[in-house]
Amino acid sequence: MSKFLKALEKRTRSSPGPIGFGSSISEEPRSTMALVGLISSQSAKNLKLANQPGLDAVLLHVDKPVSGLVKTVEALAGKPLGIRTEVLSKEESSRLVKIGCDFFIHTLAKTDVNALYEGEAGYILDVDGGIAEQALRALDLLPVDAVFVSLSNADSLLTLSHLADIVSIRVMFEKFLIVEIPKNISAKEIEILRDSGVDGLVVDITNSDERSISSLQKILNNLPRQKYQRRNGNSGTVSLAGRPAGDFN
Repeated sequence: MSKFLKALEKRTRSSPGPIGFGSSISEEPRSTMALVGLISSQSAKNLKLANQPGLDAVLLHVDKPVSGLVKTVEALAGKPLGIRTEVLSKEESSRLVKIGCDFFIHTLAKTDVNALYEGEAGYILDVDGGIAEQALRALDLLPVDAVFVSLSNADSLLTLSHLADIVSIRVMFEKFLIVEIPKNISAKEIEILRDSGVDGLVVDITNSDERSISSLQKILNNLPRQKYQRRNGNSGTVSLAGRPAGDFN
């Protein structure tokens, strides 16, 4: 299984509060949402930011095949690297997995089905451009591990319209839901997204700084407890068909 998917499972797995003699022992606050840093280039500055301990994975957005990924994978020293791309062929998927890429965010229309069976990589469906309701209803039966939605272009605060879009997608499947957020998002907005069923966040760290990443991770670690449990008790790691997410063999 993809390292990033394992991190998602670990983050979103429900952990009951301590009982008995251990109940008085305080525990370090721990986020129940994964955090991914998005970079637009493989510059030394971006890779330094990407290595911050608060990030569970790094995502590189590419419009076409890129070079230099071997050095990028080495620079990340084991931290999962994902590729966001509109077009994903079997050949490109195979090439990138061999280099060390851990997961892909890809589109519905321009992804070769044969590209989704390469090694232990994770495959995350990008529905940012919109998706028909019929396709949404089929998500749990598609050979993908998670769904991705972007709110990065939101002009200001999270609106009810944004929330309705997220919830309308969330109720359609049991797999992980990952959302790209704007840099200026508030702690309350993050809490609302989590309580709406979001499992992971992607934030653009290009031209950012270590303090901003640390601040966001602190917000995640200190969110109030959820007031209710979602279906299946934790993350959507079991599909409606009863098959674990990512098990397509």
